[in-house]
Amino acid sequence: TSAFVEMAPDGTVYAADNLGLYAFDPDGTQRWFTPGAGFAPISLGADGTIYTGGALITAVDPDGTIKWLFDANGNPFCLLAGPNVGPDGNIYAVQDVSICDGLGAFALDPDGNLLWSDPGSPQFLSFSGSSGNIVFTSTGLFAPVVTNAGTSRVTCACDLDGSQRWSTADLGLAAGSGPFVDPFDRIVFRWGQVGIQVVSETDGSVEWISTHPHDGSLLTGITVESTGNIYVCDWLDIDLWALEPDGSTLWAKAQGQDEGLCNGLSIAPTESVVVMSGGGSFGESGDLRGYDPSDGSLMWQVPLPLLDGQLQLIWTVEPGYSPDGTVAYVTTRDTGDPEFSILHAVDISGRDIDPEPALTVTFVLFAWIYEREGTLWAPIFAHGIYNSTVLLLLLV
Repeated sequence: TSAFVEMAPDGTVYAADNLGLYAFDPDGTQRWFTPGAGFAPISLGADGTIYTGGALITAVDPDGTIKWLFDANGNPFCLLAGPNVGPDGNIYAVQDVSICDGLGAFALDPDGNLLWSDPGSPQFLSFSGSSGNIVFTSTGLFAPVVTNAGTSRVTCACDLDGSQRWSTADLGLAAGSGPFVDPFDRIVFRWGQVGIQVVSETDGSVEWISTHPHDGSLLTGITVESTGNIYVCDWLDIDLWALEPDGSTLWAKAQGQDEGLCNGLSIAPTESVVVMSGGGSFGESGDLRGYDPSDGSLMWQVPLPLLDGQLQLIWTVEPGYSPDGTVAYVTTRDTGDPEFSILHAVDISGRDIDPEPALTVTFVLFAWIYEREGTLWAPIFAHGIYNSTVLLLLLV
């Protein structure tokens, strides 16, 4: 399954699972599948080239043809961050140095040629999980990694030529999450478990730290809008919190007002709704919820039904969005069969009246059948439409 979904300007939806990269039309029709490319962030070049990773960094044409492969070691778990396209059009990634004998942080040009590599100081090491996104200012890259200085993720800042600026491990900063960039080119991340920290991109100096008004238990979701406002949710009972660019509280929802688990937050392209990916709440399937950015009120909620009696847990931390911002795309994993990934398209437009509308969600269910020895035998694809009462599948 994949935690990453990416959208092309023409509306093509790209998603990946453990086997490769998939392209779908906006209506859910599968366009193509490229084996072996996937299991990492999906990033698009200015010419439409799709870059993703795993054991190899792979560049794929919009028609699904592989342009080139860069050997980033034979183990997909060696990739710690990226690949992501930077503001200069080059491709950046971070790889384990010690265990995998990898490159550390490195950059490729659009033709797949290695431009530079750096092992990191402290050196970059593996962690359990798929790689995370690298984020950028106009002059620098900021990567979530693990180093030999400890077991927690840190944020490492580099110039685009590979020169390391600073690391939160060196500065003693409590970077409890991956980095985000605000409109003022400042770096935002979780402070410990209960706060938000904003630092200078240049030297990592702290500009402000704010703690959750209710203390929180574990802040998980962070998203930043174009105004610089920051929205945060708590893993347990959601506990939404909005901050202004100076760190002051814009609003905070009353404790216990929402129930459920927060997997992640994102601000839709229209910036008219904050979308929460719910992780499900102890025996319940996940859901997608929309909140009003002005006060945190619930605008709509889309529960994901059981699939063959099994829970669907949202795997996508940040949804992909259609070019007009009216459709959100998320992936779920079937707890009963890990070979299945499900890509959901959810209409999020005009949902400001009924908080629990009977939404219709179109999806593509894709899976692969294996022989007993594990050899790939044949693909099965299921297309369907469901609403709050009907589930229809057609095998093709």
